[in-house]
Amino acid sequence: MSLPANAKAPAAGRDAWWAVLLWLACLGALCTLPMLRHGGRPVAADQYRFVADAWWQGRDLPGVDVGGLPCLPQLAVLFSPFNFAPGRLGPALWRGASGLVLVGAIFRLARCGSGGNSGGGAWPRVFFAASALVLPALTPALIEGSAIVVVAALLGHAAADMAQRRWARAAALLALAASLAPAAAAVCLLAALLHPRQMSWRVGVALLVAIVLPFIAQPMIAQLKPDYVLRQYDLAIHDLGLVLSDRAGPPLDLPGLLRAVGVTMTDHAYIPIRLVAAACIAAAAWLALWRWGPERGWALALGLAVLLVTLTNPGAHGLDYFPLVPAWAILAASAGLRDGRAIVALALALVTLSVSLTAWTALHWIGPAAAVLLFLGALLLLVRRPAAAMD
Repeated sequence: MSLPANAKAPAAGRDAWWAVLLWLACLGALCTLPMLRHGGRPVAADQYRFVADAWWQGRDLPGVDVGGLPCLPQLAVLFSPFNFAPGRLGPALWRGASGLVLVGAIFRLARCGSGGNSGGGAWPRVFFAASALVLPALTPALIEGSAIVVVAALLGHAAADMAQRRWARAAALLALAASLAPAAAAVCLLAALLHPRQMSWRVGVALLVAIVLPFIAQPMIAQLKPDYVLRQYDLAIHDLGLVLSDRAGPPLDLPGLLRAVGVTMTDHAYIPIRLVAAACIAAAAWLALWRWGPERGWALALGLAVLLVTLTNPGAHGLDYFPLVPAWAILAASAGLRDGRAIVALALALVTLSVSLTAWTALHWIGPAAAVLLFLGALLLLVRRPAAAMD
């Protein structure tokens, strides 16, 4: 028996407030506890202080950070406001800002993934359930202070903007994400393929602006020459090439997973494998938009786009799988709470939770294996159109 609309509203409001309280408690703990740490290995947030200092003092940037991301000039510019805070307050504020931007992305994706106002008021429950699924994987990423949290948040906001046809803002967010994590350029390419008329030229312009931005921001204070910025780009590209050519690390992409199960090939043989995987994921993303429409379709398309980034990135690091989690947490929660597909929702939730093991344990193969399972889950979701929202 259906509840009357005026009875559903308070319950939905309670779910949303519980999610907000959960986020406030967890973000408060994850931002303050690292400040109490003494000694131990350096984390990414600590290294970003040196990156910002080097940028404004005209020294070469440190290279690849401890989280596996290249230290591009855009990262130095982005972290600079937090570098003015004394002591460990700067990294704590960085973690807090990263977490809050991510919460906003999950909130917006929850509305998109559950059909918004047409989803029968399911989005507050989806928001709460997705938040619970995201936190296990967010904990190591936020303690590390890695910029991958910001990248995941930017991709989430961009997907929500494309679902709402805010093309210019979506292009700007995608370009900023790609300037922090170059592998995210694959998402820019997918967006241009899915919306060629609206996104292709906008993404190109936004990427050009993101590349030029350090030339504008840096000399304003440091009064250094443009060749310094060019040198930092050159060093970052060199360091990124070293990461991509390192085959001695754990198997964190699709060819690495094949090597882990005993399938060995030459590097050239892996190129068609990556191309086929990219084509399959792009086709599934197009099918999601065609069958589900832009609002719910882009929630699934984002999950597929991040699969494209992680499975085809030979330099993938354990934390690089974190951007998978928000979109797929939304899809798992929406499948169960909006569509009533409990078995599919449980399977997606378990696989999504397993992604956090890539960062917490030495079981590095779990990340790419989970990504393959999530792609199969996407095919299950696309077998039929989303059901009408449950009362």
